[in-house]
Amino acid sequence: TIVDPILFGQVFKSRNRRLSQSIKTTSGLVLYYPFNEGAGAAVAINQASATKGTNNGAITGATPNQPGKIGKAYSFDGVDDYVASATGPVGIDPNGDFTYGIIFNIRAFLANGTTTNGSGNYLFDRPSGSPLASFKTINTSTICFQTRYDDNSGIAGVAGPTLSLNTWYFVVGVRKYNTNFLLYTNGTLSGTGNDTNKALTPPLLWFSRNGTGYSNLLSQHFFAVNKALTAAQIYKLAKTGGFV
Repeated sequence: TIVDPILFGQVFKSRNRRLSQSIKTTSGLVLYYPFNEGAGAAVAINQASATKGTNNGAITGATPNQPGKIGKAYSFDGVDDYVASATGPVGIDPNGDFTYGIIFNIRAFLANGTTTNGSGNYLFDRPSGSPLASFKTINTSTICFQTRYDDNSGIAGVAGPTLSLNTWYFVVGVRKYNTNFLLYTNGTLSGTGNDTNKALTPPLLWFSRNGTGYSNLLSQHFFAVNKALTAAQIYKLAKTGGFV
């Protein structure tokens, strides 16, 4: 079979546009980093009406305009590259539901961690403080949605599948307030954990970095929503992105 490279590229550009539009029009969207810009700031889209620029990410070393799963991605070298948001996602109730999602590709496992410590390969983390809502790996290569409440209690993690290097994944973490935390991988529910009626204020975000190290990976299409997306909504996003 002969594949037309121009047509092949157009299909992926079209898919990238559809996914971006699907995210931007998601009800409750409060922050979206496509991570597909050129040099300069990582441009934030702050609500579904597509207002830009009030929570742009400061780029330190990360290389933009790299090949992604679909469209372009940011590359982080695992040495000193990261992107820092200006603030945490604005518009999420600390005593309410939320959803985080991101597409990523880990190129090297540089750290090992557990659900309750600060080690691992972080897709993103917070610079400091108690509230925590992050994605990282545990046991070297297992994806984990790690959380902790404002009062410094309840640090825990919902574990998902083991990841392979140089492979694209789409992960989504959901908080259903006072019910549970959910982790979806490539559109499928892969882990659950209990939640309580405590405040969890989404903190400022460091992409590809935590307080002790950096991660070697590619990232694109991070989003935060101030409600719990349904399984059907998450599956639809995964399908639009080509993960199912």
